[in-house]
Amino acid sequence: MKLRKIVSKLTNPIFIPLRKLFVFTDKKIGTCDYRLALVHRETANHFFNCWHCGGEVIWGGDDEFEAYGIAAEGIVSNFSCTLCRATYECFLPLDEDSA
Repeated sequence: MKLRKIVSKLTNPIFIPLRKLFVFTDKKIGTCDYRLALVHRETANHFFNCWHCGGEVIWGGDDEFEAYGIAAEGIVSNFSCTLCRATYECFLPLDEDSA
């Protein structure tokens, strides 16, 4: 209990006036319509949601067309779902006509 009293003596001078300020502004201006909520921050690897389950799809890596036996120039990007383990491969041709 002693620690609790020490903490309250340190924080009361800050939080009591702050609470009074909020009560005053609520009476004069009105309350805010928004709620404070924690929202998951999208990571750099999250590009789109899974077609099948709606889960988070993350990037797995890139390969060249050559790795897939394709004679043209291009990139194959690999993606996978974190929930249902669905996989996606996106093919991007890099020929002169598409640039």
